[in-house]
Amino acid sequence: MPLVDSGGTKIWYNVRGEGTPILMCNGWGGSSDSWSEEFIRLLAEKHQVVLVDNRGTGRSGKPDEPYTMEQMSGDSNRVLAELGVETAHVLGFSMGGYIAEALAIYHSDKVRSLILCATSPGSAHRAPITIETSRELAKVSDDKLSKHDRVKALIYLLYPQDYVEPRLEELIADESYDANPTPIYALKSQNAATASFDAYDRLQDLNIPSLILAGDSDRLIPSENSRILAERIPRAELHILAGLGHGFIKQATTETVKLILDFTSLVDKQLKK
Repeated sequence: MPLVDSGGTKIWYNVRGEGTPILMCNGWGGSSDSWSEEFIRLLAEKHQVVLVDNRGTGRSGKPDEPYTMEQMSGDSNRVLAELGVETAHVLGFSMGGYIAEALAIYHSDKVRSLILCATSPGSAHRAPITIETSRELAKVSDDKLSKHDRVKALIYLLYPQDYVEPRLEELIADESYDANPTPIYALKSQNAATASFDAYDRLQDLNIPSLILAGDSDRLIPSENSRILAERIPRAELHILAGLGHGFIKQATTETVKLILDFTSLVDKQLKK
């Protein structure tokens, strides 16, 4: 099992495919198992896909201590160094977008491009969620609830209701990750890390081609956040996807992959000139 030491915590990683590397940064509580097999398979047809289990999740170490985005981006940077990757496209989903932004800030020489999916510029400058959504989100890390009920609350936050209803139990099973569960304390440590991170003032200094994607029905991170990112990052391209929620990558995998591969192909061609 491939593990790399990052400041005393073992970080698990894996590689799929060949081509220009693309580093995958997972969302809150998610490991590399959170990505759909179809999504990774399609990306791996064109890229060397670098999968990482964030600290606190999956097969990585799960220290019961405070986490920071600088630390978590450093974990991913350590994996790239272990693989001998000089530069990579960096794809971040939700909290993983924070990791990607932190990587671009603290290790800009490693970032070939940024692909920011359903994320925000950080806590202080993000467009807020509703009180109702905040209450539902609190259930996801409430250890008084059963795991089934915690995951059910998450599902209704990830997708529009009309998408969830016909496939609720299937989606709950898909998001449960029984083999490598994320402890409640790790969820809280990751949540605290997101709450303390804000990249807003640094984004305007990023001279990195960036693709920003969001669903227009996202309850967890409203798409206005993606508009803010596009305004702050000088070389940003924005796409707001109609009728899709926070989990738009799984809702509309083919459409999302096309946008990503069109973007990475153009960046790679421009860098070869």
